[in-house]
Amino acid sequence: MGQVYLAFAIQEPALFRMMFSQKPNLSEKDIVTAQGRACFGYVLQEVIDYCAFHRVAGDAMMIAVQLWTLVHGAASLTIDGDYAKVAPELSVSTMIQEGAQKLLFLLPMRE
Repeated sequence: MGQVYLAFAIQEPALFRMMFSQKPNLSEKDIVTAQGRACFGYVLQEVIDYCAFHRVAGDAMMIAVQLWTLVHGAASLTIDGDYAKVAPELSVSTMIQEGAQKLLFLLPMRE
């Protein structure tokens, strides 16, 4: 899912930026908030399913937000050209994959 998120940001940077823009302040519109929550619901459900399958003890919402922060931050830095300036050889796709795996590996297991 994170790889698709990154690919969308790269293929549609203007739309990606508009979706998360605060100008005009669309985030205060109820319909925009509802749609954003619905989209994030897919991420949350994937995390809930992962935690159940792998017997992870933890707050699924917190884990989902951590993963989203990793992927969204990476996507934003990519389309803004920041990685190209400081780490031109970086594979952002690999970084997202490895970062997510490390985050998930560190989660406590249920007994």
